[in-house]
Amino acid sequence: MIVLIVNSGSSSLKYEVFNLNNEKSLFSGAVTRIGMEEAEHSYTCSGKKAFLKISAPDHLAAIEKVLEALTSTQDSPLQDLSVIGAVAHLIGHGGSEYRSPVMPLHHPAMLKGIEACEQALPGIPQVAVFDTAFHSTIPDEAAIYGLPYDYFARGIRKFGFHGNSHDFVAHKAGAHR
Repeated sequence: MIVLIVNSGSSSLKYEVFNLNNEKSLFSGAVTRIGMEEAEHSYTCSGKKAFLKISAPDHLAAIEKVLEALTSTQDSPLQDLSVIGAVAHLIGHGGSEYRSPVMPLHHPAMLKGIEACEQALPGIPQVAVFDTAFHSTIPDEAAIYGLPYDYFARGIRKFGFHGNSHDFVAHKAGAHR
């Protein structure tokens, strides 16, 4: 399966196209300065790097430029968007509610990127992957801040970050026993 991975920020959109069958990156890049007069799109495809000044007044325009590059760049392994089986959105904080990948409903910080991908790639599953999920099972005694217990009882707790990286490394390390 080919997956488009998107990390959408307030004025940027980082992405990578990944082949899950052989665990290879096919295309990666970033659109920065979204909403500003001159946005920038940099990407790497088949070892070749490119840098373009583009118009990206919003996230939808940015994702449209990304999809255009994916299918029109010389040596791109993607000639047609129909090979994309899913779009995975990196979401920084899932809180205590989200502990595994889910089909996104409402997450304000990343909603623009998700909506842009839904519009540009209708019918392709959009999956939210929470960066805090890996650490969500830490024991309560490790998750409590040095604050009154009442805060913890109301859901204020420590969440580890960079969980997707920790998960990847832990699985790779486990395979080398």
